[in-house]
Amino acid sequence: MNIKLFLKSLLGVAFVTYLVFPCFGARIKDITNYKGARDNQLRGYGIVTGLAGQGDGRIDYTEAAILNSLKRLGINVDKADKAKNVAAVMITSNIPAFAKEGSRIDVHVSSMGDAASLQGGVLQQAALLGADGKVYAVAQGPIAVGGFLLGGGGEGDASVQKNHPTVGIVSNGAIVEREIPANVVKHNHLELLLTNHDATSAVRIADEINKLFPESARAIDVASVRVRLPRGFENQPTNFQAAIGNLEIMPDTKAKIIINERTGTIVATETVRISKVAISHGALSIKIDPDIQVNQPNPFTTGTSNAASNTAILINTKTSSPIFDEAGQTIFVKNVVQSDSPSIPLYDLAGNLIKDNQGSLILSGDVIASTLATGDDQGGGARTVVTKESSVDVTEGKGEFRVINDYPTLERLTSALNSLGVTTREMASILQSLRNAKAIQADLIIN
Repeated sequence: MNIKLFLKSLLGVAFVTYLVFPCFGARIKDITNYKGARDNQLRGYGIVTGLAGQGDGRIDYTEAAILNSLKRLGINVDKADKAKNVAAVMITSNIPAFAKEGSRIDVHVSSMGDAASLQGGVLQQAALLGADGKVYAVAQGPIAVGGFLLGGGGEGDASVQKNHPTVGIVSNGAIVEREIPANVVKHNHLELLLTNHDATSAVRIADEINKLFPESARAIDVASVRVRLPRGFENQPTNFQAAIGNLEIMPDTKAKIIINERTGTIVATETVRISKVAISHGALSIKIDPDIQVNQPNPFTTGTSNAASNTAILINTKTSSPIFDEAGQTIFVKNVVQSDSPSIPLYDLAGNLIKDNQGSLILSGDVIASTLATGDDQGGGARTVVTKESSVDVTEGKGEFRVINDYPTLERLTSALNSLGVTTREMASILQSLRNAKAIQADLIIN
């Protein structure tokens, strides 16, 4: 065989393969489903046993389910109202298309009564019915619960719960007993249903299939593509599905911006565009910082007697009330010998200890000086002065207009907004303003 001819043929095949299977696309079978092949919902009712006292209380339908289950086993009893290890549950499952008899599917189990937890329980055999009332599967097996409930019932009734212990799953817990017919080929045609409806994506799927099988595919609408089985595949539809399922296209998406205000998350598609617009963003913050200052004179300092000289009294920090002497008179600062140590009791000018109304000593660290709104002259002398000062700081963020040109890419849009120094929540507000100004070409969804 001619080596040069072989290499040319190999390069030709590689080139054709590159054209037929482009890179960085999505496979057709990942973005479509076949009409006629669908899941079906099943549900049933049953009981879970072995719950170690965390089952249902005295519930009529739980008791009836226990009695019916025992009766099918040949055991006849009159009542089962104290079976705390049993819980009534609802069983749900999806049976996929092409599920054969004997294949297994997962089932979900959820408590219907007042059971505290399904942890450690075993689902007893239960029939799963379809919407037509026929039995399509039978479920049974141990339940896996992705949570727990610990404690409760003891002193203080303290408990710890993680996730939802009253919902569980039985992996491969149901056996299919009846097949659901699935026919995807009708009149030598099959129909692809797009998971994300889009006219451009439908046309691209049809064009890509036609490259490999000319004139076999046609986009019916935004949600479906009809494909005719080509010659040689009439009796091999599965092989044809495998052939077209691995073809890749670039699906198109509608321009959308989704904002979750609760979490501050913003998601935007690549096709988002905005018209030429100028954006200015600034922030104004005002900070008020109050400051209390106490000017304390030295002990036994005298001063000029006037009405304002005795406006400072002592306040007990523990009771938030003024301190009085034994005669019930307010004790002013000038009558008290101060100490540098907060653990030393206070004395008056006569050397007597100062006590509160209950007879407890007043320590230097238990009092603060406070001013009276009005007051008469109490004899003059040095005084403690309490002053309040407040500083107000106003900070205004620099705002400037930034022009964003027509129809930028998503990268340019986000870069322009990020250059304004905005947070995620501020960016959400800007996007809403752009939408109100009709300057953004995208659906804005807020949830």
